[in-house]
Amino acid sequence: MLSVGETLRRARLKQGLDLPTVAERTKINARYLEAIESDDRKILPSGFFYKSFVDQYAKSLSLDTQEIDAELDRVLRADEPLPLPGFESVVARNVAPITFAHRFRTRPSFKAAATLVLVLAGCSGIYAWWHGARLSMSLQELTSIVRGARVP
Repeated sequence: MLSVGETLRRARLKQGLDLPTVAERTKINARYLEAIESDDRKILPSGFFYKSFVDQYAKSLSLDTQEIDAELDRVLRADEPLPLPGFESVVARNVAPITFAHRFRTRPSFKAAATLVLVLAGCSGIYAWWHGARLSMSLQELTSIVRGARVP
C-alpha cells in the first residue's frame, strides 16, 4: 500500500494541480503540503495538525478520506506519546533546578530608606502648604460673605 503522502501526491498530479494551487485552495502553507507528500512529519507542529492538514488536503482533491484516515491512525499510533510531567527521561531528572535567589536578594540600604523618608516628608509638606492656602482662602471668602463684604 502507498503511504499517505504518496497517495496525495499521485492524486494531485493526476488532477494536474501544482502545490501552490492546492495551498491556495486549502489555506495550508505549501511547505507543509510538501512535507505531507514526502511523509516528513517533523516539519509539522504536531500529530493533530498533520491529521487535520491531510484531511483537508484529501477533501480538496475529492479523495475518500476513510481509507486515508485509517492509514493516518495506524501511522500516528506508532508514534511514542509525550511523557507526562515527572516521568521525563533520566537526563531531564538529573538537571539541577533553576534558582533565582542570587538575583533577588534584598540588601537594606540606609541611603534608600533616608531618601524615601525625605521624599515623603517633602511631599507631605507641599500638600499641607497647598491645602492650607486653599483653606485660608476659603475662610476669607466665608467671612466676607457673612459680613456682606466682597474680597478683592
